[in-house]
Amino acid sequence: MGFGWALRSWFARGQDTEMLTSLTGRQNVWDMLLAQERTLSEQLLGVGLSNKSFNELSIDSSWLTVYWEQGLVGVAIVGVILVVLLATAALRARSPARACAVFLILHVAISSYSEVGLGDVSLYFLHLAVATSLGRGTLSRWWTRCTASWPMSTGISPLGTRLAAAMRRISPQRWACRAGRWLRGRDPRLRYLRAAVTRLALKTPHRRIGGGRGAALTLVDQFIFSASNFVLGVAIARAGGADALGAFTIAFLIWLTVLGANRALIIEPMTVGDSTNGGDPQLREGMLATLGLSTGIAIILAVVTSLLLIIDVHAVAVLTLAPWIPSLAMHIYWRAMAYRLQRADHALVSDLVVAVTQGSLIFTLVALDVESVSAFLAAWGIGATAGAFAGMRLARVRVTGRGGIAHLRTLWPRSRWFIAEFGTTFPSDQGYQLLLPIMLGTASLGEFRAGASLIGPAVVISLAAANVGLPACVRQLQLHGMSGLAAYTPRLTVGIVALTTIYCGLVAILADPILLLVYGQEFTGAAIVTQLVAAQFALTAIGLGCDIALKAAGQMKQLWAIRAATAVVTIICVSVLPILFGLVGAGLVGVLAAVVYTVGVTMAYRQLRRRGLTSEAANGQHYNSTQG
Repeated sequence: MGFGWALRSWFARGQDTEMLTSLTGRQNVWDMLLAQERTLSEQLLGVGLSNKSFNELSIDSSWLTVYWEQGLVGVAIVGVILVVLLATAALRARSPARACAVFLILHVAISSYSEVGLGDVSLYFLHLAVATSLGRGTLSRWWTRCTASWPMSTGISPLGTRLAAAMRRISPQRWACRAGRWLRGRDPRLRYLRAAVTRLALKTPHRRIGGGRGAALTLVDQFIFSASNFVLGVAIARAGGADALGAFTIAFLIWLTVLGANRALIIEPMTVGDSTNGGDPQLREGMLATLGLSTGIAIILAVVTSLLLIIDVHAVAVLTLAPWIPSLAMHIYWRAMAYRLQRADHALVSDLVVAVTQGSLIFTLVALDVESVSAFLAAWGIGATAGAFAGMRLARVRVTGRGGIAHLRTLWPRSRWFIAEFGTTFPSDQGYQLLLPIMLGTASLGEFRAGASLIGPAVVISLAAANVGLPACVRQLQLHGMSGLAAYTPRLTVGIVALTTIYCGLVAILADPILLLVYGQEFTGAAIVTQLVAAQFALTAIGLGCDIALKAAGQMKQLWAIRAATAVVTIICVSVLPILFGLVGAGLVGVLAAVVYTVGVTMAYRQLRRRGLTSEAANGQHYNSTQG
């Protein structure tokens, strides 16, 4: 404290208090830039490249410059690049190259707050390029070793020698497929080159991607998956207001119900009980079971909503959703199977197809000033259809033969406990929101959805933890028993809690300006909902690792009991709190449910560690037994 005067004098360096608090005038420019009126296209795509100034005043912030020039899309792209580079570098083994890469990325991220250049070609772009080169992936190293082993002096024509030398200098995957096709039918003495190119170009489902690269691909894929749904909700809210967003939320909650049932009956039992071999024929049976189950639900939903329309109950959005349920379910199935086979790249490709298709259609609808929720739901369904076909093509599985119903019967000894857990999980997580339009109205549900949707990336973290953590816990249990599971679970929990808390804390603090920027003035009252949902997810993250470990150990009875208790608390709270406190009460319902859930799974996991596993669980056969 004795040096406080010296520090204040050094920070001020001749400036008065006003200049110091406004960051030498930067804050004034930033406030004017954010207050500038923009069209929707300018908010999404920006105004184009400029001289990095606003009203002839320097912006002096990379993030606001990117927002001004390239819109929210540009900000999202830059953010994804930084997160992926940092995650990839941090997950590599310790080395001087890793240290330099992390230093450069952090230097760019910190400097971007008060300096420009992150959104176009600049010195900071060069820094990131160097950091990328320091963290080169295993594919480039494999290509170097492969090409170094090609015979270059004997048995190959001069043409082959020149081609091999050229292939060493180019990107490994850019021209591999083209070169392989061209080499077919050429000089037989090029067989070594042709074989090497074929090995690179033909990636079979048996090859797995793990470690840091798998984690980075998973993070990017989950971000894209969540962002596509978030953009859909924002477009509907901008086009039709709170009522339209409320109608979409009802349809979305019904889809989440179908998704949860499909995961409980098919995806999760296959993940914890079946082989993870890429050539496993159960992929086709699981696909047929998903297709049959989702088609049956779609038919039932279409009949029910048609009857509701006859009696003048507005259910057009739900009726529009019905024909797209099989496509949505198939897309989710192939995503889950890609993670089951440790092929995060397949899931990423599938979700990129969805994002591009859906985004193009949404942009078209916005440009045409379409306000119909049904049109946006159709865009969602068309994108899911494209993603489902892409996932099926990557897995090399065709829709042929029978076996879907038989596969459901085979999975039933395991799936019955998953469906029982889902029946108690969904009411406390999302299902209680279906009661809000009855108590508060559709517009209030739309406001609640707007506030809760800002916590979407926290859902991404939870989904990524489930997709990656559950197979990893099963492998730890099978390879090392309870000691392996006990060693892996704390690491999984720390990662989930750290990521969730950081994100939820930032969003809770900035809820007001984010809602104004993304959704508009009509939704600014939902900031308290954002803060309460952030607290809910932070509390849930504490127990999520224990939940995944309990699933891997087959403790479905205990999980069901915990979820049942949570559901009872949720139903009691949702019957009282929204009526008394409105949107605040609706947010408090989730917080109280998260407290009950976290305490329950933590106690169940500690009990599991104390008593150990049964012999069936230790051998990985616990889901095949007929539990009473």
